[in-house]
Amino acid sequence: MKHRKSAQSTTRPIKNVSQKLDGRIRKAITQATTMASIDQLEYTLDWSNFPNSIKLQCYLLDDSSNALISNSPEQALLIKYVQQCFLKQGIKFRDFKKNISFRTALTQSNPSV
Repeated sequence: MKHRKSAQSTTRPIKNVSQKLDGRIRKAITQATTMASIDQLEYTLDWSNFPNSIKLQCYLLDDSSNALISNSPEQALLIKYVQQCFLKQGIKFRDFKKNISFRTALTQSNPSV
């Protein structure tokens, strides 16, 4: 006799897993925003391609504009720090540089700048 799971029993564990992962993402973001040059982090994701679908928008304080320059030492340090925050929560990316972008807090409030 084969045992079949109903649709309800299979969706509940998936929902619980996604809630746990969402909590881990939020913890990583909270930890990352403790760095002095990071104002806030926003993210979007697609659960069907987790974790590689996470897209992070890192808003920096105005005095951290050097980190906006691609491949600058400041940007590399920020990427490493944010990546470590996610690794501490058990979230690993294939290529983290593809998943994060930087903006200044001024750019966030006024997109025409």
